[in-house]
Amino acid sequence: ALVEKDEEVARAREEAERREEEVKRTVAELVMRDEVLAAVRVEGRAREEALAKDAASQATGRDTALRGVQEVLAAREGDLLTAREEMAAQEAALRKAERDMMSATRNLETQASEAESAERRGGALRPAG
Repeated sequence: ALVEKDEEVARAREEAERREEEVKRTVAELVMRDEVLAAVRVEGRAREEALAKDAASQATGRDTALRGVQEVLAAREGDLLTAREEMAAQEAALRKAERDMMSATRNLETQASEAESAERRGGALRPAG
């Protein structure tokens, strides 16, 4: 019976040692998984930061490009306003030239009419001199 008891104790010890080894393997596996998860988290944070920096850089680039476009538009609007002002001044000058021409035409017509009248009366207009 003692031998049986010793064998039973020996088997119990072997089982306990086997379970202890199994527990150690499980703990080692869990530690390794935890380390992998920590590495994944660090990598994920690094990727998020890189994406955030990239997005910020793209936004800055877009803002800079937009400011450039806005400056060009403002310059073009200024050019357009200047061109409109020049065109209005040219139109005013053209209207004045038309009035002056019409006035000169009326003066010539009046002079021609006076010359015809003087001719009919028998005396040609004599050049001043």
